[in-house]
Amino acid sequence: MNIIPAAMATLAIVLMFTAAHAEPTPEAQAAIAERLSQTAEALALTDDQRVSFAEVLERQLLAQRDLLISYGIDPADAGAGLAELGRGERRELRKALDALRRETTDALSEVLSEDQLETFSELEAERQAAQRAEMRDRMRGRF
Repeated sequence: MNIIPAAMATLAIVLMFTAAHAEPTPEAQAAIAERLSQTAEALALTDDQRVSFAEVLERQLLAQRDLLISYGIDPADAGAGLAELGRGERRELRKALDALRRETTDALSEVLSEDQLETFSELEAERQAAQRAEMRDRMRGRF
């Protein structure tokens, strides 16, 4: 495997994290790079797939950031601002985030094989469940 495309893809993910958050910590940068590396390994991505995969995820992350900001939510602290949303706004936000995920899945279907896409969907479902649990814990701590 050629290390240059893999390193470029990892750098792209770290840079997109930087673009989405004003001041990412070194730990956060390392965590996102590690997540990309683990996902790429789990999916057995080729060098070309790594680059395309990183590009799709960058677009998704930036769109998600913009969406959260439009609802008054701080992307660096996903719980900040969420408690202020009404039930209808939360429902709208969830629908918008679901639509964004579908767009991302559609874009990834152009990059990944069916098996890779299925594995990615499983990994994302696990990540989202953990993220929701963390969000619930944060919300409980604020009330």
